[in-house]
Amino acid sequence: MHLEPWDPDTIDTVVDLLQPAWPDGQGHRIRPRLLAGARLHGVTEVANDDAGRPVGVVHVSLDPTYPGVVGGAVGVALGHRGQGLGRVLATRASDLLHAGARRPDGDPARVQLVVLPEESTVAQHLAEQHGFRVSSRSVGWTADLDAQAVATHQRALDDVLRDTALSIETVTWASHRDVMSDLTDRVTQGLPRATGADDAIDPSSVGEFFFAPGTVFFIAWLDGDAVGYSGVSPSTDGTGWYVEFTGVVPVARGRGVARAFKHAQFVTAARSGGGRLFTFNEEHNAAVLALNASSGMHRRDGYVGMVR
Repeated sequence: MHLEPWDPDTIDTVVDLLQPAWPDGQGHRIRPRLLAGARLHGVTEVANDDAGRPVGVVHVSLDPTYPGVVGGAVGVALGHRGQGLGRVLATRASDLLHAGARRPDGDPARVQLVVLPEESTVAQHLAEQHGFRVSSRSVGWTADLDAQAVATHQRALDDVLRDTALSIETVTWASHRDVMSDLTDRVTQGLPRATGADDAIDPSSVGEFFFAPGTVFFIAWLDGDAVGYSGVSPSTDGTGWYVEFTGVVPVARGRGVARAFKHAQFVTAARSGGGRLFTFNEEHNAAVLALNASSGMHRRDGYVGMVR
């Protein structure tokens, strides 16, 4: 079976094949990367079955949010696993990553493999054979939602806002693009990165490549200044809502902003009729671990990030 450039007409199939290589709730980030193509120096190749249908995919491109990082992912159709195709795709991904590990300015880029489910020991072992190592680990969190969750978290949100003099504004990216783009770099200062390094962020790419369509955003204001924002979006399978991001500027951390966001996320997700709220966070971000646990979320399987 040989690899050939992908046909954009098969994008739905290609997205489905790559979906398992991305954390639950982040699959919406695949499509815009595929469509960006040359903008991200992307290469997408597929292996077709006898009927010409894609059954395996390898994708490599610059990370739009972290321009100093080049990342890769592979996907194999369920009925074709265990037949050596994954190994072929992994070897091709390794070759492409080695050849394309340059930023647009010509400097070397960090090489990252798209994060893998932590229970996927076969995939991790295969990545390690190609020189990758674990650079980060995430923790998964989930909580069931019902009518009681609305009342409980609305009261808690009201208490936080009263005690902290914060205000939370619900917005869209289109309506507050400039505010949130300006905040993006500031709120991520000092936070763990999936690449295991302090890679620079391109705030201008976040709205296009990071957040899902339909994301509800919250901006926190304190004494007239925007001090953080968060986003929560409906899951692609319609069963719940996913917390995509929460960030607070360093000078406002520890003042209840993240807790206010957490309660707002619960209220929005529960009022939407979603059955659950779920998210992931880096395991060494102790403050977020404690916040999720204290808000009634329960731990679930996470992911590992791998770099070379």
